[in-house]
Amino acid sequence: MLSVDVVALRYHADRGLSIGLNLRANEPHWGELALPGVLMFQDETVLEAATRALDIKLRVTLHETDYLIVNQVHDTPKRDVRGPTVAISCIAIIHQRGHFFHWPCTWLALNADALPELPFDHNAIIASALLKLRELVWADRYALEALLGAEFSTGQMTRLVDAVYGEKQRRSTIHRLLTRTPFLERIEPSSIRVSGQPGRPQAWWRFTP
Repeated sequence: MLSVDVVALRYHADRGLSIGLNLRANEPHWGELALPGVLMFQDETVLEAATRALDIKLRVTLHETDYLIVNQVHDTPKRDVRGPTVAISCIAIIHQRGHFFHWPCTWLALNADALPELPFDHNAIIASALLKLRELVWADRYALEALLGAEFSTGQMTRLVDAVYGEKQRRSTIHRLLTRTPFLERIEPSSIRVSGQPGRPQAWWRFTP
């Protein structure tokens, strides 16, 4: 069997990075939280199957998906009690302004140490996605814009990197790396952004044309 599992991510300025999971409606692992996934049809591509999994399992449409890529093949023996399976994992970044409160799916803060033990090898799939995301946030402007929006602060980037790396990062280090990122430029913070915030306003960034 060939399946597609999706690591669906959202970033919110107040809540940080979160991952979409759904309650399995069938055996094995009925009623347990798992990544959205489907068995592939004969007449569809991997990304089409990933889009179908997001729609069926998380009620997220293609229009609400800002970024979608194939990540890795997972073929650990006995990963599925139903028999030999190969899973292709994808990474999806979901529109940050959407409201997704559709039962039976849920969005959990993405903290690898705090995630529940998921069925199959889904924890390993998430770990693989986080490793890929460490590259994407510094090298792929489209992935970063999908996560943070057209403009973002050093603090927001630091919180995102904290979640991706699973440990606290120094804001000064993140600021220095942002200044070296070729597709970003620093902008002056608006009065709205710094209103009510004491001390020196933090730096804000946007994507170059």
